Amino acid sequence: VRGNDETQKIYNKLAGGSDESVLRSIMNYVSKRLDDRIVSGLVGIDEILQMNYGDCTEHAQLFAAIALEGGYDTDIVSGIVYSKGIFFYHAWNRVVTGGNVYTIDPTFGQFNADVSHIQLSEGYPPTRVLMKRLQEQLKIIKIR
Repeated sequence: VRGNDETQKIYNKLAGGSDESVLRSIMNYVSKRLDDRIVSGLVGIDEILQMNYGDCTEHAQLFAAIALEGGYDTDIVSGIVYSKGIFFYHAWNRVVTGGNVYTIDPTFGQFNADVSHIQLSEGYPPTRVLMKRLQEQLKIIKIR
């Protein structure tokens, strides 16, 4: 993920304060800027900023692009999330700074994403798959 002049300007407006407050500001900015809408295929930052909408992938990309402008060690992770009674594919961010690891979900507006997020790969597009042949080896059951 690469930023551009606009992501640099956005970061400059949001910078200031502790790492946590800056990262929260970026998350809130992305959550408010992008309307939730499914996007088919992979699009770049320029197109995301033009469209002002996207699904979890675009939210995670924009968050990463802005955070990287501030020098934050930021990655996009993907996996599954449990929401509204089902599991579905999802992408969010991980930031390592000041000895802390933050899982940030700008789509859901979660700073330190909850345990419903199960990471299966990392990178954009996913470069490291953490579980091979997932459908054949993983079974998720709901325990009451």
